[in-house]
Amino acid sequence: AHAAIDTVQKAFRLPVCKRVFPRDIGKERPCLYKQMGRCIAPCTGEISKGEYESLISGAKRVLQGNIKDTTDALTEEMYRMANEERFEEASRLRDTVMALKALKERQKVVSDRGSDKDVWAVASCDLCSALTLLSIRDGTLNGKNDFLFSKSELINDDTFVSFLFNYYEQNVIPREILFAYEINEDGMSIFSEYIKNASKGKWSVKKPKIGASKKLCDMAYENAREYMEKHSRESEKNDETLYRLASLLALEVLPERIEAYDISNLGDEHITAGMIVFENGSFKKSDYRKFKIAGTEKQDDYLSMKEALRRRLSHIGDGSPSLTNTPDLILIDGGAGHVNAVKDVVSSFKIDIPVFGMVKDGYHKTRAITDGDMEISIARENAVFAMIYKIQEEVHRYTVTAMHAAKRKTLKHSQLEAIKGIGPVKAKKLLARFGSLKKISEMDEKELITKGISKEDAHNIAIFFHSY
Repeated sequence: AHAAIDTVQKAFRLPVCKRVFPRDIGKERPCLYKQMGRCIAPCTGEISKGEYESLISGAKRVLQGNIKDTTDALTEEMYRMANEERFEEASRLRDTVMALKALKERQKVVSDRGSDKDVWAVASCDLCSALTLLSIRDGTLNGKNDFLFSKSELINDDTFVSFLFNYYEQNVIPREILFAYEINEDGMSIFSEYIKNASKGKWSVKKPKIGASKKLCDMAYENAREYMEKHSRESEKNDETLYRLASLLALEVLPERIEAYDISNLGDEHITAGMIVFENGSFKKSDYRKFKIAGTEKQDDYLSMKEALRRRLSHIGDGSPSLTNTPDLILIDGGAGHVNAVKDVVSSFKIDIPVFGMVKDGYHKTRAITDGDMEISIARENAVFAMIYKIQEEVHRYTVTAMHAAKRKTLKHSQLEAIKGIGPVKAKKLLARFGSLKKISEMDEKELITKGISKEDAHNIAIFFHSY
């Protein structure tokens, strides 16, 4: 409901302030929403009563579900503006029409009342596969989810069925599952058997050929195709940026897989190295890794970075998830010293991987890239600058978060170890069993004993947290 109202307010540029019209016309200056083009500003007195009432009537019609007439009228007005070369107004009308169409999709009753369905569709190209799920509950389109697979993960029968297994292990199975994607007989048989065993009520799995169900599948496919094409366009832009980056850094290959590293610590404690992966123009969070640095007695960013890279590169080619692949480019959050330290490690493995540093200015913002000897300015390369900045911020965020998580874990262990009879091993087991320090602290002695804790330990834990 809030989304619908918000869309209508933006679409018709209705005021959202507390002013009352016509009482407050001319009393105060127009607010920022007028300058942003978000409000028609009746407070100025420049909008006639008829114009204002027309907008209110349009908003009412939309909220009552009559969106088509409004979008048709706005579309006609948009074309008129474009023909008169009033492109800014035409652009605003275009955005309004798109917002109203999106609202119509959300409000659409697409099936018989009481019917619950999931509709799956797949669209693929050379660059990626897009998978769309339309969730229909009580006959109404209740939600849409899009899933993207890179060119190295293109959808086929096996990967699609495997994805469905994973999805329905964590989500409710509706009475009907429809496919716009042609699964082979074996795949459909295996999935149907899984649904039979996992579902408690009546169910059906099918790929409809005609009728209302076929239209739902067509709708899902169109969503998947649009999502795929949007990602393909973004990928092409990313490729152009990667080509420009490769040119600036004189790389021999396009850096499809970029790994970035940062070091974070609290003094000499909890020294953590973070590794993030930027692959094919987007962050691949499943490949992120953190390294707890134990090889240095005190804070030393160079030694810490060396240890992290040594441990990471030792896994190349060994089949380890996220670490077996060789990066096309390594970016270090730091200057020439960091780069040269890492280059020594890379050389020791006899691997040819370009290493560059992301240099920050005095305001902790990306300034340039260094190869260890000279700096390469990217200030005027807007797309490259935006990409490097995004990578640098992400690796910093991930590393700091990992370091603080390690700190919190240590604090929990330390608090438990302060209890009589609880050492590091028992503290670890307690946290693993109960999940959090809070849960342990809330239990009394009897509850702890029923959970398998010895009488002596339960008594000591209760005494520590409850002081009785």
